[in-house]
Amino acid sequence: VDKALYQRLIQPFCQEGSNEPSVKFKAAITEQGGLKDNGRKVRHIRCKAPNVKNPLQIKKQTYTSKKDYKNYYYAEVGDLYTMCRYENKDTKEVEYKTYNLFQIAQNHKEYEEFIPQTITSKKKKTTLFFTQKLTQGQMVLLYKDSPLELFDMDNDQLSKRLYVINGFESTLQITLVHHANAQSYNELGKGESIKSFDNIPQKIRQSINVLKYLLIGVDFEIINGRIEFLNKSKHYD
Repeated sequence: VDKALYQRLIQPFCQEGSNEPSVKFKAAITEQGGLKDNGRKVRHIRCKAPNVKNPLQIKKQTYTSKKDYKNYYYAEVGDLYTMCRYENKDTKEVEYKTYNLFQIAQNHKEYEEFIPQTITSKKKKTTLFFTQKLTQGQMVLLYKDSPLELFDMDNDQLSKRLYVINGFESTLQITLVHHANAQSYNELGKGESIKSFDNIPQKIRQSINVLKYLLIGVDFEIINGRIEFLNKSKHYD
């Protein structure tokens, strides 16, 4: 709680020499109708959370205000569970959208589907269709310009391009770690973007919009330790 607010509302109920509210404080909020400030009842206290970006609106306040941001209870986004790819093959548009577990539950409650199968594109306002889901622990093969460059590589070369999705830091930021990495997360640090495919970082931290990859289970499988490609023909179109 804000220090000045604490001194004004709570400090008077503390025992001398202590910062802990006494029994008088409990009595004030239970038996005497709650805290009062200049004779007015304090119904709720709003706290600043400068490190929280894009908080979730949980529910509407009972007592509304002329200022819209005061009309809701907010909560942190929490861990982002999945990042979904949406596209429209006719317009060549591609967008990614992240969902946390709370949003997935709300989607199912309102629309009876965990992940929306369509969204409206931000630029052209056209319909984009769900095509792919990225989650922590999945493997991807990274390429520079085209998937075709991977098809001529041997298994050792492909192994250098094989990464595991580590998580999502924001609506577009993804982190990946090399599948054979032996360093601790503390040693890896935050990660960095790919500057050269001759020296790919052990931990990658990059916007999904510039990351080019093939996804395990969709574009390739690992069978007996070897990478086997699926549906190669679609990449020659």
